[in-house]
Amino acid sequence: MNKIIIIFFILLSLVSHSQKYIVSQNNTKSNEWVIVWGGKPSTSYGAEYMVDKASLHLNCNNVIYADYQLSRQKCDEIIKKVSPNGVVTEVYGFSRGGYNAFMEIGKVKYVWLIDPLIPQKYDTPFGITNVFMIYNPSVWDGGNSSRLKNFSTKLKPVNSVRVDMSHLKIPNYFFNTYR
Repeated sequence: MNKIIIIFFILLSLVSHSQKYIVSQNNTKSNEWVIVWGGKPSTSYGAEYMVDKASLHLNCNNVIYADYQLSRQKCDEIIKKVSPNGVVTEVYGFSRGGYNAFMEIGKVKYVWLIDPLIPQKYDTPFGITNVFMIYNPSVWDGGNSSRLKNFSTKLKPVNSVRVDMSHLKIPNYFFNTYR
């Protein structure tokens, strides 16, 4: 019985630590790359989900669509295998993947936050980064809802769009309207 329980937890941990990714090298003449991180759970809202939502709008870019569990470092390693001189210039993050994208503020030229989870410490220098956020604070718990509202005041009004729609409709709206 104990062996079965241990095997179950090992399998559960493997499933919950998904690191799927999909590489779309759409512009072989460019060394610029985009990372698009999906949400949680990755099995429903990860890399594959983001391909479905974004690929038509990013079809001229070199893109790696990634589950949120895939670190920036791992994304860079994957990109280097395909494009040795590849450099990430922009990132997108939906829901839990927004946390990953947020952490790239100050490191890449563009950060696109799509109804993101953001860190508790969100006071970060923007540096070279242009940040755009679309969000609905009413779909989040009190902590992230407050952080989203507060962080939105740090952005230019045109770079912070508050919407009143379900969490899962926001990616379609974002890519159809802003990309």
